[in-house]
Amino acid sequence: MELANHSKKVREVETELRARLVSMGQTNFAKMAGWADSKVSRLNIHDMAVTFVLLGKVWETSLIREVARQAIAAVMPESKKRPVVAGRSEQLTIDF
Repeated sequence: MELANHSKKVREVETELRARLVSMGQTNFAKMAGWADSKVSRLNIHDMAVTFVLLGKVWETSLIREVARQAIAAVMPESKKRPVVAGRSEQLTIDF
């Protein structure tokens, strides 16, 4: 079951990576990375997606994630911060 979940997530991440690369453009991406266009065209997007998915579990428990969360909390205006409610996990439903 976990393999199936990974496969679905890998496809989603691969699709997202391809879409972002297309929207940015291969030449622009290559310039930003300091690479030749040919290197970008040879990137194995699927392997990148697999790596991101498998390392995602590491990121969830990462010190870097916690530091990033604290940095965002520090710079967000007080009115934009979401209240933290301990012990409750209710879902909000909005009807239009």
